[in-house]
Formats: sequence, C-alpha cells, structure tokens
Amino acid sequence: MSLEQRIEIQKNVDAIQAMVLAQAIPVRTGVGMINSVINGVTRVEVKEGLKYKIINHNEVYELNFRGIKRRDEELLNALAIGLYTQVKRNGHYNAGAIHLGKDCSTKHHTEGIAAYTRKYGL
Repeated sequence: MSLEQRIEIQKNVDAIQAMVLAQAIPVRTGVGMINSVINGVTRVEVKEGLKYKIINHNEVYELNFRGIKRRDEELLNALAIGLYTQVKRNGHYNAGAIHLGKDCSTKHHTEGIAAYTRKYGL
C-alpha cells in the first residue's frame, strides 16, 4: 500500500469518527463503515488518553483523541469498544485490549465494556 493510500484511508477514518462524534450517524454504523474502509479490523489497542489504535492485517490507524470534548469521550470510547467487538465478529482470536479506567477494561473489569455494549447496541 502506498503512503498516499494509507493517508486517504486515515482521512476516511477521521471523517467517520467526526460523524459519530457529531451524532450524524450511530456508533454501530460508524463501526461498520470503519471496518469496511480499512478492509477488516483485526485488532484494537486502547488506553484512554494515550492511544486509540485500530489495526488491520497490514496497517495501523488511529482514532483522534486529542482535543476531544469531555462530552464526546463516551462516544469515542463506544466507537473503540464497537471496533473491538467487530474484531471478534471478524473471527480474530487476539482482538487486542481496551483499558478505559478502573471499571472498564477487556481484561479485568468487563462490566464496564458490557454497559457500553448494551447502551449503544454493539
């Protein structure tokens, strides 16, 4: 993949994220669109405030978390969790990890992840 193609895909991911944060599209729709744009999500790595990485077989893309308003953080977290569940639907065993605080993690505190999943229909 050329650098220009990778940049174009990242721009598309950024645009989809912006639509989700503006509530122009539901989180679940944004998840499907990102999955399609990057040709299948294979892993998600999230540590709140530090990294929001989406990985396919060949490339790493990022959700932009810098400068996000406090009220939009929940939607960004829901988008990341939706992408994590999409990885599992895509059939990948090692889906990555999400750590969003003391009560919301894919490793030890899954009740927070389950709450997002129920709230946003992921």
